[in-house]
Order: sequence, then C-alpha cells, then structure tokens
Amino acid sequence: MARTLLLDLDGTLVDTVPDLAAALNRLMAARGLAPFDHPATAAMVGDGVARLVEKAFAARGRTPDA
Repeated sequence: MARTLLLDLDGTLVDTVPDLAAALNRLMAARGLAPFDHPATAAMVGDGVARLVEKAFAARGRTPDA
C-alpha cells in the first residue's frame, strides 16, 4: 500500500498565519524592528520564506542579512 503525506503550508487547509507571524516577529525583535500583525503578515505570505523575510525587512526600510 502506498502512503501519501499532504502538507498545506499556504493556508488553504490550515491557517498558518499566526505561526508565521510569531516566527517572523521573533526575527524582527532580534533585529530591533517593529513586529507585524496577522493581516500584514498574511499579505506577505505566498512566495516562500526567503521572500517573506525580504518583504518584511523592506517594509521596515531594511535589507536582510545574507
């Protein structure tokens, strides 16, 4: 019997924005930057984690470290 694993990380089946916002805000706090609320985080989600970080830093007028 074949087994299948289904992951939904874009919010279609599971609302992951609260978890993504929490992780993003820990990063922002570590860099001394203001946090994001859930709607702002949701607006940046959808192109992968690297792009999320780029968008978040850009929103604060910064660029992320390599």
